[in-house]
Amino acid sequence: WVPGTFHVESFVASGVPRARMRLVPYGVDTAVFRPGPAAPASGRFRFLYTFQFDWRKGFDLLLEAYLGEFSRDEPTELVVKVFDTHPTRRPRAELIRSVADRVDLFRQDLPLVTVLDEPIDRAEMIALYRSADLYVSTDRANGWGMPCHEAMACGRAAAAIDWSGSTEFMHAGNALPIPASVNAVTRAVLAIVFMVELR
Repeated sequence: WVPGTFHVESFVASGVPRARMRLVPYGVDTAVFRPGPAAPASGRFRFLYTFQFDWRKGFDLLLEAYLGEFSRDEPTELVVKVFDTHPTRRPRAELIRSVADRVDLFRQDLPLVTVLDEPIDRAEMIALYRSADLYVSTDRANGWGMPCHEAMACGRAAAAIDWSGSTEFMHAGNALPIPASVNAVTRAVLAIVFMVELR
């Protein structure tokens, strides 16, 4: 049982007989995750990414692209909500370390980044989704992309790498697919810059 066509084709390509595969998509409770009141306008274009701390989530890709593209005087904010149950890990330090060799973190005009690493409940999570102008996922691979699904159900625009599980429900007609290549995230941020400037 797999959640998406991407996984069916991946297993079949690896030699698993198609007849043994069953497609069982995930769902989202639209009575809970639905459009609603947005947060008061801050005057900044807010990018949001939520993830369980794992290098597969590609937070380093997003940070590198965002920090390299924007500056403090531009009206943007990247909010990253990190879920981490490891008793001794320090997510904020790990996020900084992930890009320290590729980004000048001593630049005086680094753009605004907000890291949320305290537990929040579901109502707070929904409010966080609704506060975003764009939910952006840089997962290197995902089973489904549930945060993208939830953010979209809350009426938010979403972008994700055009590969893996989220391709089951995200496409150019309803989202911003990021081409899956080495420089894809940087190119996507440049495209998003254009969108911000049009706003």
